[in-house]
Amino acid sequence: MAEGTVKQTLVESEDVLDYLSNNMSAKLRPHAREILQTISEMGSEDPAEWDGDEFLINRILDVCGMSQAKSNRDTVAAGLRKISKLVKGGLIVVGDKVEVPSDTLDSIMETIDRMHAEMVEQSRTGFPAAPRTDCEDCQYFSVCTKDIIVPEADSDE
Repeated sequence: MAEGTVKQTLVESEDVLDYLSNNMSAKLRPHAREILQTISEMGSEDPAEWDGDEFLINRILDVCGMSQAKSNRDTVAAGLRKISKLVKGGLIVVGDKVEVPSDTLDSIMETIDRMHAEMVEQSRTGFPAAPRTDCEDCQYFSVCTKDIIVPEADSDE
């Protein structure tokens, strides 16, 4: 687990840096650390947006000492897509290594807590009162569980 957001974890990961230093375009490999720093400073929180961000592409071209030629712009955009593809479902996946940003873990735990609370609430009825329609029009009105049924506590008597 790594502290921070997906973007923070991605740009600070040594595994990501090693991967990019060996797998990016030859023109970009020597500048992998600077590219990650530029993403940290200018990139949006959503990696899927990076390859379309003209300001980010221009800054990376400047940092790498490359001209504004279309071929260079395409190379940088392809490099940004390669970086963003390392993010899968809020996780950073590099080869057989997975880094879990704390923001992703917090989000997962909130979802689990919400689902658990919903399951507990639904467990107090025979089945949840859904789909919710006008009661007068419901074909299951006679067996409706809209009112929560609280099970009686077991006694040792």
